[in-house]
Amino acid sequence: MTENNVRCPVCGGAAAGNALACPDCGFALAFVDRFAGEEARAAWQKAAEAARQALLSRLTAICAQKKVFKLTGGTLVFRSPRSGRLTLVQADGAHEQGADILDYDAAENPQRARAFLLSDGSVRIEGSDVGSARDLRGAKVKQIAVTAQCVYALNEEGKIDFRGQPCSLRVRDWQGVRAIAAAEGRLTGLTKEGRVLVQGEWGETATLWRDVIAVACADDATIACTAAGEARFSGRRQDERNVEGWSELAAVAVENFYAVGLRRDGRVCLGGRMVHRDLDQGRAEARNWENVCAIACSRSAIAALHPDGSVELAGNLPRCDKLLAAWNGFAQTARRELLAAAWAEA
Repeated sequence: MTENNVRCPVCGGAAAGNALACPDCGFALAFVDRFAGEEARAAWQKAAEAARQALLSRLTAICAQKKVFKLTGGTLVFRSPRSGRLTLVQADGAHEQGADILDYDAAENPQRARAFLLSDGSVRIEGSDVGSARDLRGAKVKQIAVTAQCVYALNEEGKIDFRGQPCSLRVRDWQGVRAIAAAEGRLTGLTKEGRVLVQGEWGETATLWRDVIAVACADDATIACTAAGEARFSGRRQDERNVEGWSELAAVAVENFYAVGLRRDGRVCLGGRMVHRDLDQGRAEARNWENVCAIACSRSAIAALHPDGSVELAGNLPRCDKLLAAWNGFAQTARRELLAAAWAEA
């Protein structure tokens, strides 16, 4: 019995010469083209599916731990899981950043506010609404979060500094913070002990959560993922029931209409309040996305990264077609980086 395997069933890679193993993901029997019978072919398919799931599991963990993928201010940000080098993919193309750029974040309209985290721990701030704000220098910043009115900076001591108009001056009192997420009128912090800090409306419930490993927020909601892979949600009360029962999560994200969860098996969970399809802008389709290794949200859009380097986008995002076209030109680079990182982790 023959099988025309011109693509690896695990990662989609092409054959190299007459070798049976995939040169990209290492699956030893990727290009077998003859089987003794249906039983042998079924065993091969089972082995291929197990290898595909193992690869996806490694990649979802890598993307979550190393913050590989982000959607911010109309820009898709890819961080190499090997070198940490950033590439900003925008409607006019893919722009690899220098080694001195560690992170980038922007408001929904990047002309209003955007910031670059530099390798010396300082922050370069740009944009018309924060144009008069001073750059952050000598602050040893390790993470930035940007809104239209404010640039927040988390330093190595676990404290918050900012430029512009923060949601509350009380954020300067926070201590022991290891990660932040920001939206208009809201800042969410994750402490080293796995607790959540929130400034903004509807934040009371979140402060009771424990064992949290990741947080995200929108203008009126906060979502978290626990070490057990469960979701926690605080904010729009009519949406809270939509995330109850989410389990086996690798990551969470949230935008103004939908809460999003990524399961460890690559499936997407979606919960939200949008009921009018003409206003949905296609975002409801995200619940059908599969084989996803990273998710991200801007204020009004959802994005997914796949192991083959491709991206899906849904929502009200300006110049979306051009952004996707620009990413398609970068997708093979993203794929190589992802597979190389997964190979190193195997």
